[in-house]
Amino acid sequence: VNGQTKLPNPSYFRQVKASDLSQTGISFTTTTWPAAESLVVMFGEEKPSQVVARVVNVRSESSDPDDRCFDVSCEFVEWITA
Repeated sequence: VNGQTKLPNPSYFRQVKASDLSQTGISFTTTTWPAAESLVVMFGEEKPSQVVARVVNVRSESSDPDDRCFDVSCEFVEWITA
């Protein structure tokens, strides 16, 4: 990161609502399974802060394919600096 890793195209970002947020990680619900073992979390819009997060847990309570929601838990790995 920090100038060594290319950030995802803005079109890859999706807005989610955090169910838990701490200094060390975040949990959120989404309708799609995470596409990778790590992801970039962005906070804010005008001057966003970004952090690389490692997916540590994904679970789904629903067996209905039309109503799938995934609870994703991530651990912050490294804050991205410009």
